[in-house]
Amino acid sequence: FCANMATTIVLVAAAVAFSIDDNSSCWTPTTYSADMFMPKHSDGSSALPPHPRLRLNDEGLKKLNTTMQSDKVAKAYFNGMYEYGVGLLTADLVDCTPSADLLGAARTVLNEEYTLGLLYRLTGENRFAARAVKSLLHVTTNCTTWDPFGLVLAEMSHAVGIGYDWMYHYISAEDKATIIKGISVLGFQEALKDYADGQFWVKCTFNWGVVTNGGLTVGALAFLEDNANASVVIAKAREGIHCPFTSFAPDGAWHEGFMYWQYVAEYAEAVTESLRGVYGHDYGLSSYPGFNVTALFRVHMNGPSQQPFNYGDANGGLNNSAAAYFMGYSQVPETSRDLRDLFAYEGRFIANILADWNGDGKINGSLVNTALLLTQYSSAGTHADLTAQQPAKLYRLGSFDWGNRSAIGFFRSAWSTEESGTRGKEAYLAFKAANGCPNHNDIDGGTFVYEIGGERWGIDLGADSYNLPGYWNQDLAHRYRWYRKSTAGHNTITFNRNDETPGTSGQDPSPAGVTEITLFKHNHGEDVESKAVGSSPAYSIVNLTDAYKLQGAASVERGFAFTENYQHLVTVDEFDFKAAENVTWTMHTMANLTISGNKAELHQNGAILYATIIEPEGAKFSHAEINLQPPQYPSDGNRKIMVVLDGAECGTGRIVVAMSLSPSTLSSTMAPLKSWPTTGPFVQ
Repeated sequence: FCANMATTIVLVAAAVAFSIDDNSSCWTPTTYSADMFMPKHSDGSSALPPHPRLRLNDEGLKKLNTTMQSDKVAKAYFNGMYEYGVGLLTADLVDCTPSADLLGAARTVLNEEYTLGLLYRLTGENRFAARAVKSLLHVTTNCTTWDPFGLVLAEMSHAVGIGYDWMYHYISAEDKATIIKGISVLGFQEALKDYADGQFWVKCTFNWGVVTNGGLTVGALAFLEDNANASVVIAKAREGIHCPFTSFAPDGAWHEGFMYWQYVAEYAEAVTESLRGVYGHDYGLSSYPGFNVTALFRVHMNGPSQQPFNYGDANGGLNNSAAAYFMGYSQVPETSRDLRDLFAYEGRFIANILADWNGDGKINGSLVNTALLLTQYSSAGTHADLTAQQPAKLYRLGSFDWGNRSAIGFFRSAWSTEESGTRGKEAYLAFKAANGCPNHNDIDGGTFVYEIGGERWGIDLGADSYNLPGYWNQDLAHRYRWYRKSTAGHNTITFNRNDETPGTSGQDPSPAGVTEITLFKHNHGEDVESKAVGSSPAYSIVNLTDAYKLQGAASVERGFAFTENYQHLVTVDEFDFKAAENVTWTMHTMANLTISGNKAELHQNGAILYATIIEPEGAKFSHAEINLQPPQYPSDGNRKIMVVLDGAECGTGRIVVAMSLSPSTLSSTMAPLKSWPTTGPFVQ
């Protein structure tokens, strides 16, 4: 895929997306027959169900009303949504002139239609419907285009479809005619033109494929009786939407990171739920390998602080999108009962943290998506469903040249208690192998984030401005020359240069540079193959050799190992790169640093992390402030601690660094990485 990439898309809007996928064979049309476009309901009927039919029909609404009478959490979500919705009544209509932020406008209208539409249906108050319909009329008459690129087209179609369906019995015949005409011209005709032109997103395997095909499908399902092109749009979308669903295989991880996992979740849930509600099936989308367990990937992405492993184009901190999408994945029929319960619990847990809910009668509806939480609400699940999951997990990735390699690993000492909130004290390590090719990824093989004692010590700098020159050209001269996207901007090792203009020190971003996690052992569960050996409760090796071959390295491997009771985290880097002039071990942090030779203290919020260079003898820590210049995003408060080896030291050797909340020095001797599979990481 990356080797054949012919085009790069540059988006000015703060949206998403990216390289062109030319994989036109990912969909197998012989799997599906034409009669799948006829409804097949449990009562044997083939008629289209009445409005409202998308995601939450009247039967589902009745159940939700009943739930809210007895479930104080659901009632608090409703009260918060009500207050938030009252504020929307006087909000300005979106600016949808061609020069405006049309994606932002579409997102705003989508939020309005879900929130105001659900409030109207739950309360019967016409003022909510009136304001929602006002937006529908505005975007279908005053907008001149929904299609500066496919995301706006899909998101606006989704918004108009939900609003039209949910308030169908309120909208007048005259207004219905106006809305139908508008979506026909601005939505369906534009979509069919894009399909005929073979736009890149039609059969791509990244987030655009779900959002575009999914949003258009949801919108068209609302207008099947009103516009002949609606069924044609659905048929065209069906041909492409299977492509991105293949990217959930084999284990449910998502190659573009947690932020785009959430964007995909929004539309994967919307399209599968809407299809099942109208047709009685979803083309088998929810049966694709990995889809029914993908929310478990997002569970592991969050550390004890509830901050995610924000590799690629993803920013750190709590994120309100995850809560509603956890709740949505609790509704997937193909998901096991225990995982459905876990996802429902996790959705409520994250929402309550985000809104800082104290258990009273109202949650802050501006901080969480209460409309989606209620649309898919489940009161199932407890913290016990979380602790029943193994705290260690290894994920493979299949698309974008990953080839089902083991790509992302998670270790933690235990799951945090419910009372911990965002201050869980447990040890947490998340790390990954190298593949700079997929959309939104960096050349960051071996990078990691690390938490212990309620603090995140090793951080990822996340996304930078999408408007940076060359940001979407995935090569060393463009995207990866920007510090946050470069190898030097991550918690891994670099050869020959490590500064804010990393030059040629980056890992290979082509398919030739894809690497994998070759060893993953822990003492959780009964799986013999993954069972830890020796005293370490968890350890792993990432073979990074192929990522550095472009520069001339013969071999590069990185090991992670915890000592007993997760007291120390030890990183072990072994390399054979005789031509290298220097090698640098790096960890980025927001902690204040005190350095003395081979020892360092990281101070953050009253806590101290002690770091020690175990090998090589005589090596010393150094540090640097991260001072990125415009047009890059500011980097205030970010710094890095380093181990730099020059000359003969860096040709063939290893760097061993131990970190702990205890000032006691690591007493164990680290075994060579080649011995870890049989004897474990510590010399016995």
